[in-house]
Amino acid sequence: MPMQMGMTIPSGMFEGIEDLINRWRRPTSNDLTTIERAVRYGFAGNFARQAAGDSPPWAPLAPRTRRERIFLGYNPTTPILVRSGQFRQSWLALYPVGYRIVNYAADGWTMQVGSSDFRADLLGLGVPARNLPARPAHYLDTGQINNIAGAVTAVQDKIIADLGL
Repeated sequence: MPMQMGMTIPSGMFEGIEDLINRWRRPTSNDLTTIERAVRYGFAGNFARQAAGDSPPWAPLAPRTRRERIFLGYNPTTPILVRSGQFRQSWLALYPVGYRIVNYAADGWTMQVGSSDFRADLLGLGVPARNLPARPAHYLDTGQINNIAGAVTAVQDKIIADLGL
C-alpha cells in the first residue's frame, strides 16, 4: 500500500496574495494615472529632443514649411512638430483629455496611451508621396521605458502597502 501524505493549509494563508492579484487585475484610476503620467513624460522628452525612442532626430522642416511658419509668426525651424502647441499637448495631456484605453482580460490588462489628434498617424508614419517624412512621437527609448517600469513598481509597492503585505 503506497504511503499517503497530506498538508492542511491554514485558513486565510493566501488571502493577502489573492487580494494582491485581484487588486492588480483592476487597477484604480489613480494607479492608471501614475503609469500614464510616466508614459506621457516620455512623450514630452521626445518633443523636447525632437526625436523618438532610439531613432535619429526628426527630419528638418522643408523650405516651404519654414516659409509658411515665418508667415504665420512661428519660429521657422524649431520645434519641429510644434506651432500652436496643440499637437504636442495631445500627446502630453492626461486622460480624459488625452487618449488612454485600458483593456481588461482574464489574464491581465493592457493600457494604450497616445494622441487622438487626427494628425498623429500622418506625422508619425509620414507620407512619402507628399514628401512628408515620418516623425514619430510614440517610440520610447530605454531610459523612458525604465521610467515607466519605475512607475509600475511604485504602484505595485503602494498596493502591497495598502493591503498590509
